[in-house]
Amino acid sequence: MTDSSQPPERLMRQIEPGERLVWWDRPVRLRLARRAMWQEMPVGVAATGFAAFWLSKTAGAPPPFAYAALPPLAYGLWSLSAPLRAALRGGRTLYALTDRRALILEGRATRAFALARIEFVDTSGLAFGADGHVMFQRTYLGRLATPEHLRFRYSKSGFIGVRHAREVARTLRDLCNRARAGAAPRATEAA
Repeated sequence: MTDSSQPPERLMRQIEPGERLVWWDRPVRLRLARRAMWQEMPVGVAATGFAAFWLSKTAGAPPPFAYAALPPLAYGLWSLSAPLRAALRGGRTLYALTDRRALILEGRATRAFALARIEFVDTSGLAFGADGHVMFQRTYLGRLATPEHLRFRYSKSGFIGVRHAREVARTLRDLCNRARAGAAPRATEAA
């Protein structure tokens, strides 16, 4: 949980009557920026480099030739700004666990996941200490046919860049198991 023990009003409005808040926190902005850097910046560097190369080769050419570099340049600059945008977005993001749901509040949008329907809990990104990711949602992206076999592609999502990810994952697993069993969590587990 964050330093202040009082959850933000925005989060408390999402808690349903009879529901108990077990844990909440904001993501670590540096973790979000680092993740965005590795995901988007290589493409941004390549697109911006291509646009710069194109502009250098069309310096004396008629304007329509130079205009062809504008879409890759815009895309490249947008991709290069991904870490900054991720850090700013992290300031507007809240993660929470209740005795019934896992909540992700991003800006004005709220995503709620019933604990009884969460199929897996996985931690990743823990190479740099206790901060990391707690993944619990899988989105089907499609099939990838290879000569050897047919694979299904998924994207995982969940709490990205949380403090003490292992403890959060342990709490989430325990809450999911209790929700599936139909048992109410004990009051002594409140964080």
